[in-house]
Amino acid sequence: MVGVLREGVRPHHGEDLTFDEYPGTQLDSILSVGSDTVAAIQIDCRAGVLMTDRFVSPLASGGAGFEFEYGVATLMFSRMLRGAHLPVGGELRLSRIALQQRNAGCPFDDIVAFTESAESGNCIQIQVKMNLWPTARDPDFIEVMRAASAVCRDRWPEVADGSLRLGLAASGPTAGLKSLAKLTKRARAHTDSGSFAALFQPMITKAPLRDRYEHVKAAVATAAAITQIDEIEKRTHQILAALHIWEVGADSDDRDWRTELDALQSITADSGTTPAALLRLLRGLAENYGPHSGEIDADHLRAVLRHAHDIRLRVPGVVKDHHPVPGLVLHNNGSGPVYMSHNTAHRDQIFNGTIFRF
Repeated sequence: MVGVLREGVRPHHGEDLTFDEYPGTQLDSILSVGSDTVAAIQIDCRAGVLMTDRFVSPLASGGAGFEFEYGVATLMFSRMLRGAHLPVGGELRLSRIALQQRNAGCPFDDIVAFTESAESGNCIQIQVKMNLWPTARDPDFIEVMRAASAVCRDRWPEVADGSLRLGLAASGPTAGLKSLAKLTKRARAHTDSGSFAALFQPMITKAPLRDRYEHVKAAVATAAAITQIDEIEKRTHQILAALHIWEVGADSDDRDWRTELDALQSITADSGTTPAALLRLLRGLAENYGPHSGEIDADHLRAVLRHAHDIRLRVPGVVKDHHPVPGLVLHNNGSGPVYMSHNTAHRDQIFNGTIFRF
């Protein structure tokens, strides 16, 4: 038989999940759960129960989460060097990036992107998850909601005036992220949690999006330890209105990585490197700066690359100097003709301040 796990249902350790049965297959089966977990599953044919006490994630155990996080940081470094805008959450240019900022008081701590100076500019705190299931029982999603709730609780004036936003960067699953993104866009269209919550009724909102909203509310209630329904709806609305979803691919074959390869040509021409080589170097810098809670800007990256690799990247918006051909400067203070020549190709005659070229 085959166990089919529908989107939005993620198995947890020691939990039994029912599934659709189809005869004619083996007792022991292997299922793909999400895109990063392969589970060896023992199936009880008679009861039709999925036993999930031996789930193993090769990618997770191999540090794939950190690999993905550094990949996303590499894309951010690249965007900053190009003078590009924030990937989500605003239309301002990146000017500064900080990594692993939990000690600096940022609950969404993986990447903090500034649009001006670190002291006065707008910023977006970005949490990075390789895969995230936005469901009420997913521990990773609950942890994200816990961090988001802390931001809304402790730094609400900044969230309310728009100087602080939250970002969630993940590669999938696509359906879950897209429905979560729909909720955030709808939340930003309402200043009041009551009018927002009133939309999630039959004949107004389709069942899948209503279900997603209920999952988010339940996760927020668990994460923030809130029991009053009005408070749950208020905090859920605050989080969703501040949150921006970035569905991102940080592997060398993914769309976002390939886009950077093309876009980097504008700053790598005549620099001593190629876009592909530059991305590899930026990846190494991200891995180096992350454990040290690095906070850097584009000038810093350009200086490091020049010092270590003699790479001289173009600065966006600055035209490269064009040196004039060396020549002669001659002042004619007399009334007669003066001839001058700086090569054999031509000579100039200056007569009473007028230049005649032959």
